[in-house]
Order: sequence, then C-alpha cells, then structure tokens
Amino acid sequence: MSYEDSFDTRRFRDVLGRYPTGVAVVTSSHADGPVGMVVGSFTSVSLEPPLVAYFPKRTSKTFALLSQSSTFAINVLGSSQETLCRRLTSKDETVWGSVGWHLSRQGNPIFDDAVAWIECEPVSVLDGGDHYIVLARVIELDIQRDDLPLLFFQGGYGRFAPLSIAALVEDQLSAQVELAELARPEMERLARELGVECVAQAAIGNEIVHLATILPQEGTTTPGPAGLRLPLAPPLGSLHVAWAPDHVHESWLAHSGHALTETDRVRCLALLERVRARGWSVALRMPDIEKRVSEARRSFGGRYTAALEQKLLSLLGDVLDFYDGSLEPGRTYDVRFLGAPVLDDRRQVKLAIKMFDLPPSLTADQIEHLAGRLVSACRQVSVAATQAPSPAGPPG
Repeated sequence: MSYEDSFDTRRFRDVLGRYPTGVAVVTSSHADGPVGMVVGSFTSVSLEPPLVAYFPKRTSKTFALLSQSSTFAINVLGSSQETLCRRLTSKDETVWGSVGWHLSRQGNPIFDDAVAWIECEPVSVLDGGDHYIVLARVIELDIQRDDLPLLFFQGGYGRFAPLSIAALVEDQLSAQVELAELARPEMERLARELGVECVAQAAIGNEIVHLATILPQEGTTTPGPAGLRLPLAPPLGSLHVAWAPDHVHESWLAHSGHALTETDRVRCLALLERVRARGWSVALRMPDIEKRVSEARRSFGGRYTAALEQKLLSLLGDVLDFYDGSLEPGRTYDVRFLGAPVLDDRRQVKLAIKMFDLPPSLTADQIEHLAGRLVSACRQVSVAATQAPSPAGPPG
C-alpha cells in the first residue's frame, strides 16, 4: 500500500483546521454579469515584484469563468459580512442585486463594504494537486474601511480580536452587565413570587451570553452559570432578533449549523413574527436534546470553542418544533422557558429575561398569564434603564 493510499484525509483536515484563514472574494466581470468566488486561500507572495496568489479547486465552475478575464479583484471581507459570504458560497444568484458594489477602473466588481481590495492580473496557473495555484501581479489596491476581517476557523466564521482592542468587546459586555444589574430587583421578585429561575441574557456578536441567574431558593439547579455562551442561531435567540431589521434576520438564519430548506426559512421567519406579535417567547421541554447539549459541554471541558459551537449548531436542527409554536386551548405543555425582551425607547432589544423551572403541564391560559407577568417585569426594567443616570465617559 502506498503512502497516498493510507493517508488519513480526515486527520489532515482536522490538523490544518487549527490554522485560521482570512476570507476573501475573487471577482471579475463576465458577459452574463458579475462573478464572485469565496476563497480562504488568498495570500501575499512577493513584495518586489508585488505578487499574490489564491488556490481554486480544479472542478470550480466559477473559476472557469474567472479565468476568462484578463484581470480580477480580491475583496477582503469584514467581520460583519458573514451573511454575504454564505450567500456567495451557496450560489445565491440574487446576491448581486441586494448588496452594494461598484466597478473598479479595470472593470471588476468591488463590494462597497469590503475592508480592502486588491486588483490583479494573472501571471501563471500552476498545478496544486486537486487545486490550482493562481499567481498574479498586483495592479492597484486600497483600503475602504477600518474594520476587523472575517475569519474562517474549524468550520465556522468569526473575527480577529487584537488584545489592544479587546476592551471594545469588554465595554459592550460591561454595558449589558450593568443593565442586568438594573433588572435584578424584578428578576428577584419573579423568582420569589413564582418559584422560578430567572436568567438575564444578552446577544454579543454571534453569541448569546448568560449574564446573571437568580434562584428562587438555595440549592435549586440552574440552567447555566453566568458567562455561559450559546450560538445565536435559529431557533435560539429569537428574542434578540425579532425586533431587528430584516438584514439581522438574514444574518441569524445564515448562522444556522445546517443548510435551511426554504420551508425551514419560512418557519423561522414566522417564528420571529409570532414572538414580536406576542411580545414573548416560549420553548417546550426537549429532554433528549438537553441531555446531548450537556454531554457536548462536558466533552469540551466547559470551554466554548469553535468545535463546541459547531457541535451545538448541529443539534439545533432537531429543535425547531419546540420553539414558539401556537398554543392550543385544552392542551397542556411542559415548558422549558418563557422569555421576554427589555426594549429601549427605539424598540431595540437590550436584554432578554427568561424564566426556567416552570411547573409541568401548563395550559395555554396559564402560559399566557405567566408570560404576561414576565413582560410586565421587563417593561419595569426598561423604565428603570431609561431613568438611570448615564455612566461618565466620552461623548458619543
């Protein structure tokens, strides 16, 4: 048996997956319109002369079109352009009509929100196994905006957070923690009067972060300690995105751990509409899924890694039926949680408060009554947040 026959390609992927790569889109103009291909293999090669390279698959039909052009552009994507990246990867033919772009002086498409662009002319196309190595000379380049780049790592998208600006994320989290502290009196009242666990959560980037947990009494188990994180992906996080603009809905859908069918997309959007109309969210108990989530967390030692996120995302495809469905009179339900948003004066969600450990076999009327108590408490938190003095700091 040769070395090639015994080579473990899965292991190869796993090991190389430990190395993060930037995400870029190679673009050119074609007779039928603009062409774009997402690559994670773009790299600089030489300063004198200025050379770059990228590595398309030999079987790529998009590269077959790109190779017909005498020039092309590399669009470096920003951390906020994950949705664009996923749409291009999925061959969404409508993407060019729904995002801003313009033509360069060489006639290549440049995305308006790209962090930077590099325009090139190909020098040579070399053999790279099951890929080509496209070597190109840089003609012109520029930076369009100051943003963090989009990265690909262990099967998921993320962003680079330099230590020098990590405080920006901490500042955002700090503001949410302050709001959770304002919510504490209302959460304590709900926990004490209803005998439930109250959890405050915030959406930070593509994650849902537990900020505080209030127990009805000592010794009661909690759904998760402060700092616990979950992926902001359907159907999780409906409270955080239901009041947001459509492009946020699309980003939420794009973060799904599996390819959503058109039916699933419609169901998820209907779910958001139902949450917004009700003013609250409900999830039913799903013991098997909850057990698998707990096992996944234990297997990763409690650390929230990209691999754990992918594992959790893979489980979400099985839980859509348990979230925010219609409640039928005469039926009883075992509820996992009820949640409601804390909205600011612009109707933007700043925090979500959830009640766990509810009594079993609740009727639709009982669920709606409890949800009403929760919504009222969240409104009180909104009022308290509006009346609270702003912390000292720089204007703007």
